[in-house]
Amino acid sequence: MGSESPVIDRAEIERVLCQIAEIDAARVVGSDDTFIQEIHVLASQKKAARQIVRDIETLLMTTFGIAVDHKKISIAQINKENEPPPAHAEARLQITNISLSVNCEVASVEVSLTNNGTTHTGSIAGPASPGGSQDHSGADARPRAVGGIAGGFESAV
Repeated sequence: MGSESPVIDRAEIERVLCQIAEIDAARVVGSDDTFIQEIHVLASQKKAARQIVRDIETLLMTTFGIAVDHKKISIAQINKENEPPPAHAEARLQITNISLSVNCEVASVEVSLTNNGTTHTGSIAGPASPGGSQDHSGADARPRAVGGIAGGFESAV
């Protein structure tokens, strides 16, 4: 029994990889016809990159009998125009504004957070003190803005 490596038809592997629903294009790079150095894939965002890598590993093993280390597989994900953003993108909040003002005896903080194109603002005001108690006002304003996103809380002014 020899330990010959199977001949790798890179074009055939690329064609079969593109049969995975999320993969739009694939390139297999090797030093010769028996060794895969790298696999580069252009995929949609419908699945997590890690799951696409697992799908590739499974396809290569079951179809071609080739084991490839996941570290050799590179996934670039693109968002197509008609493809909704991945579910995890909707949960991200962006801080769009933080402002602090101190007028004589009153300190106020306003925090604006944006989620899915909608901005919610939370604010809080209190006595300005030389001891710096207004430093916690920003921490109090953030939950008010988040509350607007989570439960319809209207901005406090």
